[in-house]
Amino acid sequence: MVAGELAFTAEWSPVDSNLDRDSNDIRVERITVNRSRCINPTLVNSFLSMLRHKSDDIIKQRLYAYATFYEDSGIGSNSQKINSNSIREVSCNKFLEKELYPNWKIRNNIIKFCDNEAKKMKEEIDLKNGSGSSAGINTKKVVEATIDPYAARDFQEEEKSKYKELNNLIKWVENNNYIESILQNNTNSILQQNCNEDINYIEKFWTFYNNKR
Repeated sequence: MVAGELAFTAEWSPVDSNLDRDSNDIRVERITVNRSRCINPTLVNSFLSMLRHKSDDIIKQRLYAYATFYEDSGIGSNSQKINSNSIREVSCNKFLEKELYPNWKIRNNIIKFCDNEAKKMKEEIDLKNGSGSSAGINTKKVVEATIDPYAARDFQEEEKSKYKELNNLIKWVENNNYIESILQNNTNSILQQNCNEDINYIEKFWTFYNNKR
């Protein structure tokens, strides 16, 4: 793994998967995220869109698939017989543990990675335009810009480009955090309707997230 980048692997099942974890139905998608892909996020956007579609958009279908699986097998996670009253609870918990929460975690980590890159970029720009070891380099460019009109234009374009990339990345992070917030709230409502109305599934996710680090 190259410094400054992270690789993410996501597994997902088709809507009508039979839930056999050894089945060929399991799909695997991978992406490597670095600063360049945060700044130009076409691939990252596609990956996030795929993850959202394969989880939050098909919750009811996946819950039904789990319920059908446990109804047919009658077997719980500890190879013990489970009654019909437990099927919904087991189905919900397995869906959260195996599919939804790992999916949410990957999405959160990708956005968090790009957010950290934005913060690093800002520090680099501030350092270059302020005091520090790179201040001399920046001063040299300013002097050159006062002598050569083309150098002045290039210097201004370079500065504008860096700030534009930074601002676009900050907006991208804000937008995706907003999307995640909406999706998680909607999903929480669906899960409360179909699983347990007394559970806050967003809070439960953060417990899962912190325990899986």
